[in-house]
Amino acid sequence: MEVIELKNNTDSIIQVSNPFGEAYADYLSLGTHSFEPGNVYGIICEHGAGGETISLALAGEINMNNTEIFVDGVKDFSENRIGWYVGKTVYSTKFGIKRECSVKKALQEALNSYRMFNSIEEVIDKFHLSPDKLAYTFSNNTDWERWRASLALGYISNKKVFCFPWMNSLQFYDCMYNSSVFRFFNDIKKDGGIIVLPTSRSENVEGLADIIINVENKRFERKFVESKWFKNSH
Repeated sequence: MEVIELKNNTDSIIQVSNPFGEAYADYLSLGTHSFEPGNVYGIICEHGAGGETISLALAGEINMNNTEIFVDGVKDFSENRIGWYVGKTVYSTKFGIKRECSVKKALQEALNSYRMFNSIEEVIDKFHLSPDKLAYTFSNNTDWERWRASLALGYISNKKVFCFPWMNSLQFYDCMYNSSVFRFFNDIKKDGGIIVLPTSRSENVEGLADIIINVENKRFERKFVESKWFKNSH
């Protein structure tokens, strides 16, 4: 894998939800964004300006009629095989019933499938997981434990594109500082992985991001002072 391209063929409004429990409309503008292995990308935009949709699309969490993903120039329909949405809730199905998975069960199933580590103890050690919290589901875990466990699960599932949700400055600081997930970014990059960090300000990803993508979105470039409502009132 040398490059991934996310091409949006028209302006789109997508209904999204994130690990913070927020549901809102995200507006993704016409355009193409490229991502190369071994890099951390800071996706800079306002809330609702497309950052969340970019992450969800690259992670294979949503299907959009007007959006295409190309891997090394070839249109790819299996992006969910290499993409991972960090912080997602993980489910298992048994007897036709869908239930949330515990962290331990999810990790063990990934180890059985991909065998990237010899034991769950090795995963706990590498990603600084708390053994006493493995019995919890991802959504019922502490925020900082959830980020580490989710990143660990994606890593041992042989994912290559790690996509974080859009975060404002406070959410970003809490995620990076309290969970210390940034400590694992270099290993992911050395393995040819890509990390996508959508956030509100370039200052948030300073020292983390190798490449900054400023998302251009005409919907968020309007000035109220230039609107007819303002002008007609004076």
